[in-house]
Amino acid sequence: MILLHLLLMLSGVGDFETKTVAVGENVALICRCGPLDTVFWIRPVSGKPPEFYKTFSSTSFDPRIRTTEDPGTFVLRITNATQSDTGVYYCLKLENKNFTFLKGMDLKVQGKYITERVRDAALALSLIVIAVLIYSRDNCKGKDTLLTHCSIWEKLTSLDSH
Repeated sequence: MILLHLLLMLSGVGDFETKTVAVGENVALICRCGPLDTVFWIRPVSGKPPEFYKTFSSTSFDPRIRTTEDPGTFVLRITNATQSDTGVYYCLKLENKNFTFLKGMDLKVQGKYITERVRDAALALSLIVIAVLIYSRDNCKGKDTLLTHCSIWEKLTSLDSH
């Protein structure tokens, strides 16, 4: 597969792109072609036969993946992308039993962005702190203890009175 990739890139025909999306995003791989061209997308899969995507037919049988044709373009659409969609996709034209490379796409589908994980962790921590403060407010009035949630509550409420 690496040899095929290098040969297609070095042939100077067509172009090659890298696209990175998050899990759950919708993806459109667009291939420019002539209005009467026979065009399809192919995805080599390690240890399996390659997947072919053509209008109204596919070897993947995945309902999230479909193709559309408009004058001058052939589009492979992936809805709700998963990490298993990661791979190299090639758009090829078949003419007189010869293949012509039109476009290559190195698609990378990544998990949740780290900022979402940090936000979720910060929210969870905030909710825990709020729960401790509410508990302390209700259970620590008038108690003077050191290094407990009650002493923390007393210090926080004394800051508010200044």
